[in-house]
Amino acid sequence: MATDATNPALDPTSDDGEHKQILTPAQQKLFDEKLAERLKRHQKELQAKNKQLEDELAAAQEQLEEAKKTVEAAPRNSQESKNALDEVVVLRNEIEELKKANKVVQADRDAIKKEAEKAQQAVVAKEQEMVTVRKRNVMTEAISKYKFINPKQVLRLTEDFVKYDKDLDDFIVVNEAGGARVNSTTDPMSLSELYLEFGTLNPQHVQADAVAGFGSSESRSKLNTKGWALEDVFGKNSDINKANELFSKDKAKYDAMRKEAKEKKLI
Repeated sequence: MATDATNPALDPTSDDGEHKQILTPAQQKLFDEKLAERLKRHQKELQAKNKQLEDELAAAQEQLEEAKKTVEAAPRNSQESKNALDEVVVLRNEIEELKKANKVVQADRDAIKKEAEKAQQAVVAKEQEMVTVRKRNVMTEAISKYKFINPKQVLRLTEDFVKYDKDLDDFIVVNEAGGARVNSTTDPMSLSELYLEFGTLNPQHVQADAVAGFGSSESRSKLNTKGWALEDVFGKNSDINKANELFSKDKAKYDAMRKEAKEKKLI
């Protein structure tokens, strides 16, 4: 059994790829913030270093020009001329060292830029991965409410009709062109309504004892809903079978009850 000391999830020094986990949204946000802070700090440090080197290089070049003028003005072979020549040599070497240091800073800046680009790509990939997992989970949950013969096959057949909406941070039902679908009351179609429709149009994917609930021809007779409460069809304690039956047999009443349920904030 792994202890806290050996659990890679609790060990910040662990680099075992076999134990890498998908971050939760909160963990991903924290990771992104820390990475952004680190890159921002490095960029500020490099900008400050670059400014310092540029200032030192400009000052050294000014001193070099002054030393050259002194060499030209001083008597040949005089001590003043020799001192000025020595200063020229030293300044030229200093300038070369400053240029080399500047190249190092530039290389560091390029490395930080590449690191930032790589980090951003990782963030995008992680976001896409989380969306994919969320999509599979919400579709699986919606499909599980109905008696399909092969839920995984139904998921594969309908995955192109469920799309993530970033603005809503939710999944919507779309048509073949990618446009958002609405139901008979012009509200956004829910995943539950999508799978009710799918089962109605594709009874071959529905278990035999549940076909009638999807609106097969033999179940089109008028439904007796006497005694049904609004909460029987809509709300957290509703009966999904009653909702399916009402939808398939008396769509007008279903829509009217759905409208009332929305007004009473049951849905």
